[in-house]
Parts: sequence; structure tokens; C-alpha cells
Amino acid sequence: MCNSDAVSWRVVWMATTWNIWRHRNRCIFEGHQFSYENIITNIMFSCWRWLSTLKKDFKYSFLQWCSNPGPCLCSEKV
Repeated sequence: MCNSDAVSWRVVWMATTWNIWRHRNRCIFEGHQFSYENIITNIMFSCWRWLSTLKKDFKYSFLQWCSNPGPCLCSEKV
């Protein structure tokens, strides 16, 4: 795994933990209902947005990312 791939996987980890923590706080402090679908959607969007910002070679559309994030993370052509 190259350094760029390691950065990508760290972004996935951070986006996942951040969105779970944020959703948990909304449920506890704001009375929101738990929604697995919202967590997944927010994680996918955060990952895509952060990777688009951090990596100059990340040129994938949100649709490509949602359809198959694996190749996008491993620097392969989709």
C-alpha cells in the first residue's frame, strides 16, 4: 500500500468515527431518532468530500464513489 492509499484509508476511518459520534450526539442531545441510513449517507459524503479536497489525483464523481468506492480508494481507474 502506498502512502496515498494509507491517507485514503485514514480519511475513511476519520469520516466514519466522526459521523457516528456526531449522530450519537444528535440522538442524545437533540432528540433525533437513530438512522442507520443517515449515518451511511453522511459517511459516504464526508469521505468523498474530504478525499476530493485532500488528494489532487482524486477525480471521481460522487456517483462513481457511491457505486464502487474500493477502486477510488486504491488509486485505480473506475
